[in-house]
Amino acid sequence: MARMTTQAAQRLGALVAVLDKDENSPAAQVTALAVDGDWNDFDLVSEFAQSCDVVSPESDDVPVEVLERLEREGRVVRPSSRTIAATRDRLVQKQLLRDAGLPTAPFADAPTLDAVREFAATYAYPVVLKTRTGGRDGRANALVRSAGMLEQEFEQLHARGPLMVEAYQNFLREFAVVGVRGQDGQVRVYDPAVTRCVQNILQAVSAPAPDNFARYLSENGRKDGALYLTDLPALAGRLAQLIDVIGAFGVELFELRDGSVVINDVTPRPHFAGHWTIEGSMTSQFENHARALLGWPLGWTDMIAPHAAVAALLARNDALPKAADFVQAAQLRGAHFYWYGKASSYRGRRLGHVTGLAATDPEAERIAQMTVVALLGW
Repeated sequence: MARMTTQAAQRLGALVAVLDKDENSPAAQVTALAVDGDWNDFDLVSEFAQSCDVVSPESDDVPVEVLERLEREGRVVRPSSRTIAATRDRLVQKQLLRDAGLPTAPFADAPTLDAVREFAATYAYPVVLKTRTGGRDGRANALVRSAGMLEQEFEQLHARGPLMVEAYQNFLREFAVVGVRGQDGQVRVYDPAVTRCVQNILQAVSAPAPDNFARYLSENGRKDGALYLTDLPALAGRLAQLIDVIGAFGVELFELRDGSVVINDVTPRPHFAGHWTIEGSMTSQFENHARALLGWPLGWTDMIAPHAAVAALLARNDALPKAADFVQAAQLRGAHFYWYGKASSYRGRRLGHVTGLAATDPEAERIAQMTVVALLGW
């Protein structure tokens, strides 16, 4: 994400400096202004920030305390420490959404096994365990299908940090919407996209998401207070104000079988579900993120292709491909190919993505998936 944001900002004429623990990080590869260092080292971060008009955290790993200290020193941080604090802890985020009257799955803090058992006694199995922080790569969730699975799953996840528990949602489909909020409060929203996860890892995206609201309405009626796909632009605007975000943000949702939606997660930065916007919209999520950080007017978010599909390029093992492995994939017509430049690999790691644009959704998905298949040999 930092790499693509850097490239988008550079196209606007901005000079982008990157501070990362990895001197060869994907973002560091595309700027001459890269600093190798730990963002937990406040003296280093403070010195780095002195040369920046605006500082933007790309990862939840950047401590909120560091961002707060930068703000006290008079540095401009976007999104702010308040926004990060409201979203990085999933339990805090869900409490904020619930208090605002927004729909979420039932949830609770899960400091102990007994707390989960008490929750499951109310809502029944299966339940979903999640780490409260970190793990937005899908590796910090566990679906607990029965009481017999609970202890093992709890111990494994609890080793990574404090947990929360949610009632399992028997959803019809998952989807996400990406929005962006400028410094003047203007919010622009991209078309929602259907998302598909395998083992909790987001692997494929298709936009625009088909809107079945009319059918749901005729079959079930509209539930009082419920939100639907047609309500997402207004929902995105409300969420942007609620967390006071400046820049791009992603909202992951579940669509239930009556057509209503519940919020799964809100992320205050560009989102994988918005990668299709690079080729598929007037202004990509990354350019609009950069525009917001710089105080520029936001670009238009209209789709410029009937359908767009994105497929993640996930590593099968710890091997990285060689140049020859890209030959077949690079020849596919209509495929827009991105490799992130990560220096190491492990099974399931997202190393790149491919976008297909077409007149129909199946054709766009075929283009994207054919590129993935062409690279499976490495």
